[in-house]
Amino acid sequence: MRPHSRSSILGFSQHIANYDDLKADEVGVKLNPGDASVHHGNMIHRADANVSTERNRRAFAMVMVMQRESCEVDEETSARHTATATQHVKEMSGKS
Repeated sequence: MRPHSRSSILGFSQHIANYDDLKADEVGVKLNPGDASVHHGNMIHRADANVSTERNRRAFAMVMVMQRESCEVDEETSARHTATATQHVKEMSGKS
């Protein structure tokens, strides 16, 4: 796992620290209007800024979890994640 740091982009609370080290290995994929990208959550992925003054980029994120009888919620980790995400939203909205 590569180290992450806080992002200033609302909705994307983390980004990969020192990403410039990886740029030489990037493989670009051009999407056409209406196309979608589907990938594993551990795949490193990014998008350049939308510079269009006429169109918005729409994004949808979905997490699929395969439930099994042996799955358990780690309550401590879940609570820590919720608290951190809530704090990030407050900070980014100027309400910290």
